[in-house]
Amino acid sequence: PSRGINTFMADIDIDDLEASDLLNIEFTEKGNPGKRRGSVVVGNEVDSRVRGMGTLYKSDGTRFLLRVSGTKLYKLVGSTWTEITGVTFTNDLQTNFVQAKDAVYIHNATDNMSKFDGTTLNQPATGVKAKFGIYFNSYHICAGNTSFPSRLYISNINNAADFTGQTGTVTSATNTTLVDSTRTWGVNDFADQTVRITEGTGVGQERTITANTATTLTVASSWTTNPDTTSKYKIGAGNWIDISKDDGDKITGLGKFQDFLIIFKQRSIYQLFFDTSGVPTVLPVTSGVGCVSHRSIDNMENDLLFLSRVGSNVSIRVLGNEPNFFNVIRTNELSTRVQPILSVINATNLENCSAIYDDNKYMLSIPYGGVTYNNRIITYDRRYMAFSVWEGINANCFTEYIDDQNSAHLYFGADNNGKMYEMYQGFNDEGLAINAYWQSKNFNLAAFDVTKRWRDCTILLRTLTGTVRVTITLDGTEIIKDVSIGSSAVGSTGFGTGIFGTRLFGSGAGVSAIAPSSSNIIKRTRINKPAMNIMLKIENNNVDEAFTLMGFNFTYNPYGHNKFNSANRI
Repeated sequence: PSRGINTFMADIDIDDLEASDLLNIEFTEKGNPGKRRGSVVVGNEVDSRVRGMGTLYKSDGTRFLLRVSGTKLYKLVGSTWTEITGVTFTNDLQTNFVQAKDAVYIHNATDNMSKFDGTTLNQPATGVKAKFGIYFNSYHICAGNTSFPSRLYISNINNAADFTGQTGTVTSATNTTLVDSTRTWGVNDFADQTVRITEGTGVGQERTITANTATTLTVASSWTTNPDTTSKYKIGAGNWIDISKDDGDKITGLGKFQDFLIIFKQRSIYQLFFDTSGVPTVLPVTSGVGCVSHRSIDNMENDLLFLSRVGSNVSIRVLGNEPNFFNVIRTNELSTRVQPILSVINATNLENCSAIYDDNKYMLSIPYGGVTYNNRIITYDRRYMAFSVWEGINANCFTEYIDDQNSAHLYFGADNNGKMYEMYQGFNDEGLAINAYWQSKNFNLAAFDVTKRWRDCTILLRTLTGTVRVTITLDGTEIIKDVSIGSSAVGSTGFGTGIFGTRLFGSGAGVSAIAPSSSNIIKRTRINKPAMNIMLKIENNNVDEAFTLMGFNFTYNPYGHNKFNSANRI
């Protein structure tokens, strides 16, 4: 049973390997469903909601795990979240981090961009106001300014904090220099870039910049005609461009795919690259679909995944190359099997959806139903092309952090409290039980009108700890059995004749610690009842208990065509 959940089709029509329902399931080995791993708190609780997370890896080897909550930026020191002073943010805003050139930049759409270099937190005067950003081809690129919704801001290639623009009027010049006394450039910000005289004396001349001070550019070869105070100039890297300006759409996200920057609007997608002169070139990808949340965008191996909406249809889509055409980008819908779950998200909360690709899984945290915070995760395991649904993890944001021992950790910030958690820890969520179950399709063996006498059901389990409840449903009537191994429950019941096998699952006595079994455990229950359809459900809702379902089988004898419930006759 390796193909995950399918809620798009009726439970009698889905594939035999799919689940009609499941919760808190991870897939292992050949795609076998098992209980997902849990989470533990990292550090102390701060404020009431985590609104952004990020990391900073310095070239000198120092590293920081960061979060924003309330109005403050924090770093984790030991087991304590310690405030980094210097900037006070507007309270409770969705916040995004970008590492660029040995510093991390913080965007929230309302406050001016902030910069943390490991020592100082400030707001550079040369920054911009944006909601999200990305580091691409040595440029810090950001968007999401509410006053300019189609605008893409591009930093100086040598200074990720500088978005001031590289145009101006010449104050004075020599045969190898150009001076603009109104500037306060960073030293050598423009080394190896091109300066062009766009108006006035010397118009049309271009030279390569070899060095610069705060106000002076030095060029590689002498001007043919020295610029003067009538001359205007432009340095190769522009500071912003508008993407299909005034089309009624806004930029909603940025991602990277191969050598391209992918620019998402709500209803369209564009690709950008820089030519040999550093000039940005923009080409359309599609005008049929777009993205609704920057935080939903992440690379999955060679593809790019994102959350999209066409009309009322909310879906996870994949962007990649058209087969046999390496330079042609296309998008396809990935989430048809879980579309009914995604469609329940309130449209006003779509931008709060957040995702990360980790451990072969794309994990999308969503505000399910009418709630305003993320309370459910849709996972897609690329190895088995299988979807699952997780509850108990209310993730506002995710980040991966590599510690000083080179160990990787996956963290999420809670959307309903001030805690941060590490994932894949044990089989409980902060000490609470994880309710996990897997339910098969409704099998009629391709004969929906034939009554069968179901003889027995055999299940194959592995990595079993504690108690598993087995529910067999025959035309809506349930048969429930409990199975235990190494159980701490005194007098736990076994699977005897007429139930699973002839012996207990384990000794069933005492209160000793639970001992997991990694061996194959095969058990059979007799059913011996007539029905047209049969369904199997495996579940566990106990702390630090787990299971993996390796397979199952039913045996039956069909009745003749005339064996039919008279209540259903017309």
